[in-house]
Amino acid sequence: MRQIIYSNAGRLGASMLCSGWDPYKGYQIYSVNQTGFFNQGDWAMSGSGTVFIKGYFDANYNPNMTLEQAKEFMKSVISLAAFRDSSSGGIIRMMTITKDGNERFYVPY
Repeated sequence: MRQIIYSNAGRLGASMLCSGWDPYKGYQIYSVNQTGFFNQGDWAMSGSGTVFIKGYFDANYNPNMTLEQAKEFMKSVISLAAFRDSSSGGIIRMMTITKDGNERFYVPY
């Protein structure tokens, strides 16, 4: 991801997130910003709506949430971003990634 973004500087104004699960390291998420800066952590956010929700996220994120709590938290975070940012869209598409597989969710506006 870093190579794609960095080698297309000036032509590609995008950041990328990549997430998955494997039996060696468990859940992982990586982000690469527009300059090619690479980061790995417990969570990642990207997009124009993030400027509106970073404070809310910092104040309310709990790394020990259950899966159901995390899904509800993410619905609220994404809804807040979409409400303030006209470029964020009006629906929510989410995916859970666990050792048991992936599950997709659609939340209409």
